[in-house]
Amino acid sequence: MKKVLWRHNEPVPLALKEIEILGVLTAKPGEVVTKEELLDRVWGDSFVEESNLAQHVYRIRKTFQKLGESSQLIQTIPRRGYRFTGTTNEVAVGDLLIERRSLTRTTIEEVTSVGDDHRSKPVAKNLLAAAVIRWRYAALILVLAGLGMFGLVYSFSSSGRAIDSVAVLPLRWLDDTGSQDQRALGLTDALVSQLGKADGLRVVSLRSQGDRQAGNGDPVSIGRQIGVDAVLEGTVQQYQDDIRISLRLVRTSDGVQIWTTAIHENSENIFKLQDQIALESARAMSRTLRPDTIKHLTENRGAYEAYLNGRYISDKRKADEYPNAIAEFERAITFDPGFAAAYSGLADVYALQANISTGNKRDALYNRSKEMALKALELDPQSANALTSLAWVKRVHDWDWRGAEEDFRKAIEIDPNYVTARQWYALLLTTLKRHDEALFHMERARELEPLSRSVAMNLFAVRLYRGEYEKLHPIVEDLDRLARNEPTNVRLRITAHFRNADPNGAVAVGSGALEREKGEIKSDYLAAFMAMSYAAIADSSKARQFIEHLERRAKESTEAAYRLAQAYSVIGEKDRAIQLLEHCYHERDDRMVWLAVEPEFQSLRDDPRFKVILRQMNLSE
Repeated sequence: MKKVLWRHNEPVPLALKEIEILGVLTAKPGEVVTKEELLDRVWGDSFVEESNLAQHVYRIRKTFQKLGESSQLIQTIPRRGYRFTGTTNEVAVGDLLIERRSLTRTTIEEVTSVGDDHRSKPVAKNLLAAAVIRWRYAALILVLAGLGMFGLVYSFSSSGRAIDSVAVLPLRWLDDTGSQDQRALGLTDALVSQLGKADGLRVVSLRSQGDRQAGNGDPVSIGRQIGVDAVLEGTVQQYQDDIRISLRLVRTSDGVQIWTTAIHENSENIFKLQDQIALESARAMSRTLRPDTIKHLTENRGAYEAYLNGRYISDKRKADEYPNAIAEFERAITFDPGFAAAYSGLADVYALQANISTGNKRDALYNRSKEMALKALELDPQSANALTSLAWVKRVHDWDWRGAEEDFRKAIEIDPNYVTARQWYALLLTTLKRHDEALFHMERARELEPLSRSVAMNLFAVRLYRGEYEKLHPIVEDLDRLARNEPTNVRLRITAHFRNADPNGAVAVGSGALEREKGEIKSDYLAAFMAMSYAAIADSSKARQFIEHLERRAKESTEAAYRLAQAYSVIGEKDRAIQLLEHCYHERDDRMVWLAVEPEFQSLRDDPRFKVILRQMNLSE
């Protein structure tokens, strides 16, 4: 345990005993604190001469002077002791740590050094005897006149019942430029992963910064919305080579802050820092997290930071940035050739590139993705990430349903809280018409990441292919709350209108999107549903415009060919629809995995040619 004095978010170079002396004096502002009391509170039963105390007070005053403050904030009272002359306001309300915004403040909280091998302890009573509010724990805020935002840092903790479920908000790096987002998200992911191994604790991840938009960013509102006992949030701050992570745990039932801590460590020891915040957080929730269960992706700091950069870039899902993600993963492997997660990252990016490619290029990228996933498994056979990446390729490109299922099930067995494995497995089960199982895993994924856009989008797919059209609009509303004006939201909203027998609503949504794009059709998906919707309202001229657009696009894109087949099927052009699907089959277009469940192909179900394609894909009725 170490105690730190902060000024303007920077540590002040004071010795431990000097900080403790200042704590005792500021607890009794304006009052004389005798030398005997100071010696007793700071040194306890140890024998210390009065001259030693005087030297420490002298150094405190000199430090104040160097900072531009008055040395007379601490007055000497001859033959008696010392008095703190600054104005202080003591604020304490029940169990809640209060932060009062003011020009200057002193905050008492906990700092745990990574080297400490013990639990966080309550505020030392010899420092805060005058400020104890309840027998369980206390909180003290001191506003010090003349002191520029000093903070004495100690411990607050709760002795209440164990927390059964917690939502972890993304840690925020105190850097307005956003240049450290990937490192903050990396720390968040590690914290979620490690807490997920705590006995009896349900951990909900709110990974993205956009998750804070729910509940207007209020942790209590977010926690109540998703039904957890508490919310864990925090900040990350770096000063030169020192990283400081501040965490607080808020109970959602009453909004009470039940624990707070601040942990410091040199940035070189990032993995120790990860372990410590997980261990301390688990203890605060009265949960057991064994240190031997904690596993690092790598022990090489350079490799880890490059990997975080790669994940951060690839998660944006921007095609023009995929080469940058690949470069970062390859850099991570240069630092650590045995870094399995970096190979898994490469597998994912190659698969993403393949999804938007055609012909031989697509095949080569999927083969490369599979190669990287197998390399990751060679290095770490227990990698849930690598198994999931491999299963994805087996599903969307190889159409190896059994192999994909085996890998997904292994991944979930290794890490039951791995959301990506859950939702991708649900999509495979949907392909195989095992709709109840699909919904089970999709709902489990949403329990783990209730505010995830990707999870909500995949839940939409599961509901759509189950034929639960009335449940589609609420999912789109959720997506709008998470991120408005996303092109994907528009496409899903059109689908929801069309599937709920509201083609006019679909046309209205699509027309609005096209107007924003100045008439440019950027989505084959949108074009297909606009064609079908105009056909449904008997506007054949408008429908033909979108059909012709898709016909031009289908000459170079199997995705456009698949969407055109949907439109042809709905408007009654069965032969043309079958021809396009046969072409997509031979080209192994990714969207063919939905062939057996796609509602738009209902008119083709009894066609022998359609059944042949299903049998060739091992998807026969």
